[in-house]
Amino acid sequence: MLIELNHTPDGGGRLAVEAPDASQRDERVPVRVTGTNPGETVELEATFEDPEGITWRSTAEFTADANGVVDPAEQEPDAGSYQGVAPMGWLWSMTPEEDATVVALANAVTARLRATAGDRAAATTVTLRTRSPGTTRERVEGGDSAGVVGTLYEPVGEGPHPGVLVLHGSGGRPLAGMAALLAGHGYAAFAVEHFGDAPGIPDTLARVPLSTVRRAADWLRDCPGVRDGRVGVVGRSRGGELALLAASRYDGLAPVVSYVGSSVVWDPPDGTPAWVADGDPVSHVSGPDAPAIDAAYFESLPDDAVAEATIPVERIDGRVLLVSAGADGVWPSRRLSEIAADRLADAGFAHEYDHLTYDDAGHYVTAPYLPKTDDVFGGTPAGTVRADADAWSHALDTPEMTDGNDAPDAPVDWDAFWREASESARDTARPGRFDKPDQFRRFFDSRGVPATFGSVGCGPADTEFALARRHPDTEFRCYDAAESVVAENCERAAEAGLDNVSFGVATLPDPNLDRRFDLVYCYATLTYVRDSERAIRDLYDLVTPGGHLVFDYPNRHTRVTYRELLPEEVPDEGRFEERWRLVLDGENLLSHERIHGVLGTWPRSFYAGVGRENPPRDSPCVFVPK
Repeated sequence: MLIELNHTPDGGGRLAVEAPDASQRDERVPVRVTGTNPGETVELEATFEDPEGITWRSTAEFTADANGVVDPAEQEPDAGSYQGVAPMGWLWSMTPEEDATVVALANAVTARLRATAGDRAAATTVTLRTRSPGTTRERVEGGDSAGVVGTLYEPVGEGPHPGVLVLHGSGGRPLAGMAALLAGHGYAAFAVEHFGDAPGIPDTLARVPLSTVRRAADWLRDCPGVRDGRVGVVGRSRGGELALLAASRYDGLAPVVSYVGSSVVWDPPDGTPAWVADGDPVSHVSGPDAPAIDAAYFESLPDDAVAEATIPVERIDGRVLLVSAGADGVWPSRRLSEIAADRLADAGFAHEYDHLTYDDAGHYVTAPYLPKTDDVFGGTPAGTVRADADAWSHALDTPEMTDGNDAPDAPVDWDAFWREASESARDTARPGRFDKPDQFRRFFDSRGVPATFGSVGCGPADTEFALARRHPDTEFRCYDAAESVVAENCERAAEAGLDNVSFGVATLPDPNLDRRFDLVYCYATLTYVRDSERAIRDLYDLVTPGGHLVFDYPNRHTRVTYRELLPEEVPDEGRFEERWRLVLDGENLLSHERIHGVLGTWPRSFYAGVGRENPPRDSPCVFVPK
């Protein structure tokens, strides 16, 4: 939604704030201010009103670039609510106008972005959604719920979907926002209330039956749209402790994600046992008579008491992901998670496990993106936000309830595919042949025509042939894993008399090439590569300084689409699961944040750069300058 508020004909053009009408809350929102004068001072203000009616606000002052553009994904503000290049700084640096600590967005909110430059102003709004279109919400309590209380969020489509329980912390506020976001990524997510105001559950964190989690899992498995078998568990803070504890005692609860949780069981500040099993208190240690537990207090506890209260995490029958904060202001989550990781290592744990810890993060590590400016939780806002984005991308990969069968390293024999496939099947492996040449024309108009163009995973090279005809002075070198298609392409180039395009054999993740290119292109290929992070790292190594890497990648939305839509649309359905197994199992999914973590540079939308309207969420294409 674009709102023009002022315009001066002799200024830098029509001032505008560019942003999508709506976005999922856990996705980076591209925001730009255009139409300013080069070098002009531009202030960007962001506001929204939370469910309590409190207004949150941030401001940032920028200097427009040589094109009269302000892009927070590329530029550092000169002053304002945050420092450094931060694409979502306008959101996470917000502070409340009234006394408030945190904002939990279980439902959509509308943020207003207003830019001022001189005497001109423009604004736009963007709706930040927690529930994807089509996601359903069901309140569960009483009746046939078997004593289970909470809210179930289910994704679009009949399913069956993998199930996951979402467990809240000591504050008692259900993690409905996190559950809704998980549903948007294809999970049937149940935000369990194990204590609170609802009837039939304890009022406070005191003597909460562990069987609450088991009953919730049983109830979720019985839902018509939920896959039978394992149920994942995601918990935050005391909910992370509960997730580890319940999964160590009950079968079928795995994988487990513990956000800033503890592998040592604690009592609440009043000394009452937090958890009971079959009516008996679970062994625990006592915290100080204070709202926070520091590392010194924990280290002062008797070793035998800590040992007795330590959760036997090695009994968990599935993957475990531990997320901790190095500057946690509530309890020493790094040390409390290290104990679990060490225990898994010492036991020779049979499943995958990982401990992600973040030096500058505080206790308020959540799903992205939320304001993170209150210092009661420790850490820095920027450090906590980085932890949010990175941990979330890993967490989304973890609670996939599969049978544990590994996907093959090479899901498709491409040489055989190109030799044997029908024309209709071949067409499914030739995306982009109609629109990519014209998109590259616009990309070259803004970034310059490269002298050398390397394409990895070219297939029949429809785009590359079109570009080679259009740019005879550019050298095109194209690679594919299938010798048969490489041979076909060589024949086509010779017949067309194109001497600026050549072909060779190379595979990902390690193409093992001995040269560099001004532009490296990889399209519709990473879907079939297990180690997608290594692949983009190796592709980026092929780019000359000042050049660009252009690629598309599978993300969470790709997996949802493949599960629900594509089986009805692609030919040869019997091979569908085989061909897209890595994506369906979540083995190779990427995100903006993960790409940034691998390459050290934020990716930028290729489609936005070439003016494509309504780019697909399930097939993002980006470019990364070097």
